[in-house]
Amino acid sequence: MQTPITQEGVREKLDQYISEKKASNTVKIILSKPIKVIDSQIQLTITNSVEIAMIENVEVELLGYLRSELKNSSIAFNYQVSEDTEERRPYTAEEKFKAMAKKNPALLKLADEFGLDTDH
Repeated sequence: MQTPITQEGVREKLDQYISEKKASNTVKIILSKPIKVIDSQIQLTITNSVEIAMIENVEVELLGYLRSELKNSSIAFNYQVSEDTEERRPYTAEEKFKAMAKKNPALLKLADEFGLDTDH
C-alpha cells in the first residue's frame, strides 16, 4: 500500500533535497517554485526547455529520494510549461528607441522633425 502524499509533505522534502544535495542553482530555483500534487503526480511549472533539461538531469535521483522519503513508489513528475510573462528588455538601438517611443510618443515626432535614422 502506498502512503498518500500531500503538497506540504512534498514541499518539505523538496526543500530538504535542495539543502542536502549539491544541486545547481537553476535546479534549486525550479524546485523552489510552487507545486501542485494530484494523487501521486507532482506538477512542476517550467518556463522553458532549458529548465526541463536541467530537471531531467536530476529526475532519477530526485524521484528516488522522494519515493524513499515519502514511502510512495508511484510518485512521478508532471511538467506544465507556462509562458514567461516577463517582458524582454530591449537590446538593440532600434528596440531601445521603440521602447522609449512607446513611453513617450513625442520622440517619434522629434525623430521625424530632425530626420533622424532610428533604425540603427
